[in-house]
Amino acid sequence: MKIIVTADIHANFEALTAVLDAARGQFDGFISLGDIVGYGPDPEACVRRLKEIKKQLRLCILLAGNHDAGLVKKLPIRWFSENARRSLKKTAPLVSWKTRFFLAGLRPLYLLSEKTLLVHGSPLEPLTEYLWGGQETIIALHYLHAEGFRFCFCGHTHQAAVYYADRGKYGLVHPKPEQTILLDKECAIINPGSVGFPRTF
Repeated sequence: MKIIVTADIHANFEALTAVLDAARGQFDGFISLGDIVGYGPDPEACVRRLKEIKKQLRLCILLAGNHDAGLVKKLPIRWFSENARRSLKKTAPLVSWKTRFFLAGLRPLYLLSEKTLLVHGSPLEPLTEYLWGGQETIIALHYLHAEGFRFCFCGHTHQAAVYYADRGKYGLVHPKPEQTILLDKECAIINPGSVGFPRTF
């Protein structure tokens, strides 16, 4: 089974379309790890396309991100940075009430299997915590292992990364384009990076 895992689309319909075009329809499942809206100009088009995918596939999981939650007042505006607050204010008039209702129904975490967790931010704070590879990430890996998980997929930082724990050692891989990463460690947190608003190092 081939599953597309995305995060942080951020209302960038052109980027979302490019990802789907690159897959050439050869996928059996689709996951969005949150932040469908915010920053970009096309929130309605992105939500509409994800709804279409959800109708077409048996496995289609759409999570809420902090921007989705902020837009529907589930996360206080004061939590956001100044740039993010400006983005939310610009996004608000572009989003219909139907789309707001749809976004309000999304959750920031999902149990994909006994061993695999999906979140927007982190296992401990699914909506808001950033995992950058420091002590917060080691704590998250400890938590996952203690709870019996092997994998956690997250977004939020906009940076593609694989954090792992294996036999008491911790590591980090920043995958290159087209690189295949073998997930053979005891425990791993995988961030696919951002579809619509990538950050570089």
